[in-house]
Amino acid sequence: MSRHLLAIAVATAFAVTLAGCSSSGGSDDGDGGNAGGTDGASTGNGGGGGQGGGQDGGQGGDTGATPAPGGNTTAANPDGSPPTPSGGGAPSGDTKAGTYLGDFGFGTGVYVIDTEDRLAGLSLADNGEANALFGELGEGNTYSGTLRRQVLDPSNPPDAGGFGTGDPTLEAVGPYELSFTPGESITSTGGEQSASLSVAGEGALQPATVASVAGSWRGVNEYGDCSGTAGCRLVFEITFDGTSVSGSTSVETGAGESSFENPIAGSIAEYGDVLLLSFNWSSGERLAQYDGVAFFTTDGTGRLVFLGETLAGGDNPVIASLLARP
Repeated sequence: MSRHLLAIAVATAFAVTLAGCSSSGGSDDGDGGNAGGTDGASTGNGGGGGQGGGQDGGQGGDTGATPAPGGNTTAANPDGSPPTPSGGGAPSGDTKAGTYLGDFGFGTGVYVIDTEDRLAGLSLADNGEANALFGELGEGNTYSGTLRRQVLDPSNPPDAGGFGTGDPTLEAVGPYELSFTPGESITSTGGEQSASLSVAGEGALQPATVASVAGSWRGVNEYGDCSGTAGCRLVFEITFDGTSVSGSTSVETGAGESSFENPIAGSIAEYGDVLLLSFNWSSGERLAQYDGVAFFTTDGTGRLVFLGETLAGGDNPVIASLLARP
């Protein structure tokens, strides 16, 4: 995406997200909009930003890819109680469930298939750009169809954080023709999009467990010029306590003034060397349940990818961030 088109996309994210932020408070219009965009990915990139976590400022719910039955929960629990991950249990190697390292066509990344055949993962480039990928793969050892991708642009500047704002919508990518060898690999057998991945063996990933992630984490995604008074960064504050996860997203100015705070509350479950996530994010009419994964990056820096998707529709279908110990 050219810088000109990116600027238009970010401006659109600002406008759409702001319209849904009235219950969140805050005084900076720019902040609200970007938050929405970033949340999705990480944001929304969200990596990012949309009000606190999703880089999506647009109508990300309609992605062009049709989810299979039994996909992610589409709404937060009616009583507001924190959700619990499904698709748990340790991968046995007898099915395609497991954690994989490899490429779905967007660079090497970490991808998780849970025991309900749902895919969630992310590739992270050296320049800070990331691609989040989701899908329902169905039963059996083959899959034909599209997956859902969120493009997360580098922060501004790239060394100012993990993911920045990007395209505010999920896109259908593929079609893929995939073959799964249980406990071993994912390979392409045709289709327009290639894939080549191997099961993450012992020692391939720093284990993300209830014990290893316990405590506080922080993620900062800078999407604008922090020399002014407008919101320029999306901040994640996350705490893991036993099998619970809590925290919030907010938008900050260069001076550190915060607005558009939205809570995160949910649960985690160990799944080999990664964690399955299920959590509520945002509030009021924007409240939705997100399902995803958390895992350590493969670069040895000790950073933790926090990634979730909702199929409830709305401005922020994805929320993601690259977390570090404060």
